[in-house]
Amino acid sequence: MTLKIRPHLYAASAALCLLPVSLAAEPSPACSYGDPAVFAEISDGFVGEWQMHHQSGFFIAAGMTMPFGADPDGPETITLFSMNGDLVVTHPQAQEPLVMTWADEPVWKFQSEADADGVPEPLLSSSDIENVMGCSNDRMARLIGHSTAVVDGVKMEFTYRLMVTNKDGMYGIMHMSSVAHGIPVNAWRSVRLFR
Repeated sequence: MTLKIRPHLYAASAALCLLPVSLAAEPSPACSYGDPAVFAEISDGFVGEWQMHHQSGFFIAAGMTMPFGADPDGPETITLFSMNGDLVVTHPQAQEPLVMTWADEPVWKFQSEADADGVPEPLLSSSDIENVMGCSNDRMARLIGHSTAVVDGVKMEFTYRLMVTNKDGMYGIMHMSSVAHGIPVNAWRSVRLFR
């Protein structure tokens, strides 16, 4: 008998294994990062080189929902630095830096947002992260950043929502919106930062 594992389940299992595991019923230390004062004390520890992996996702254009795979080149090296209390993400190919600010928003529900947008839920949902971390995501440090890029004359607007899972890891969702040749295009993919 041959056991077949669906590729997305394998990828989700592998990604979940890379997150910190809370032993017993104790919440992860990252559950205390959701206090801006606590995060301000440790945020300088996030400065430096990181790896950013754009994982698989979906895009919608002209009424069709289509999947796309993870970045085939794998993780890329980025640099985080601190500026005026925010974390700024940059790398040599970026057209502009991605300024990550404190997200003072209600609990994120990646799976509900995906349903509302008409796409399947991400590789790991916000609920999956909460189950591993042992707390709701509003108790974790959450960062949101916006940037734009122009490719072949088409302006793309990006929004990143990242949850800090530990001092060496972040996980979240990237959303891109654009209008290409008069057709609205939206894309969502999960993103992981690690070092």
